[in-house]
Amino acid sequence: MSQLVGSVAHIGLGEAIDRLREQGVRVYKKRYSTCSIVDYLLGIQPWELALKYQKFHEQHDFFESVCGGCRNHHTQVEGLARHTREMIGICLDLFDLYRDDLDQVTQTDIIIGCYLHDFAKIWTYQFLSPADLNSQRYSGDQFFTYREGQFRYVTPEVRTLLELAAEGIVPTQKQAGAMLFAEGGYSTSNFGFGQCTETAKTGLLHNPLAVLVHMADIYSAGILGKGQGGDE
Repeated sequence: MSQLVGSVAHIGLGEAIDRLREQGVRVYKKRYSTCSIVDYLLGIQPWELALKYQKFHEQHDFFESVCGGCRNHHTQVEGLARHTREMIGICLDLFDLYRDDLDQVTQTDIIIGCYLHDFAKIWTYQFLSPADLNSQRYSGDQFFTYREGQFRYVTPEVRTLLELAAEGIVPTQKQAGAMLFAEGGYSTSNFGFGQCTETAKTGLLHNPLAVLVHMADIYSAGILGKGQGGDE
């Protein structure tokens, strides 16, 4: 419903989109972007850091194949890459809409925070073997299984940070915090019985990037990762 504020007409976002459609104009939503992971990484500032992330990604190319989760969401081949692209798009759309709320966040923060939040899944999962596929242990739509013993001595996040450091990449405190505290709906890191955990109260409360990435993680995993999203 439109309303007049002073001499300026205000209309809701949904109505504005509908009016533009009637005129043959479509609002570009980054959630539906066809950008690849590398396209996004090359959007990082400064350029020297973008090139480091591009090299890092090329050195860990299983990122482009591994699932987002072997049973819960984005279970298909290339699931993690799809999940990450969806999250970046969702966050960039929110960033465009609510820039005043997110004035402590940059597009570089969003790309890095989303890219790193589940990076360790490249070590967490492996393809099912031919013997696994021929057995009756796994459902027909499962292609990956857990890889045992990968985090016996370090946590997934610490391993990610060590791998980054080896390439001369040191995320900012905000970006590292988003990686640590942005766990989505399938994690107990942030949610306990009846209330948020102390981790969520501290890690999310003081880091708007972590909140943004966390929201996108839940949206992508809970809606898009189960094939319920649109294709507009």
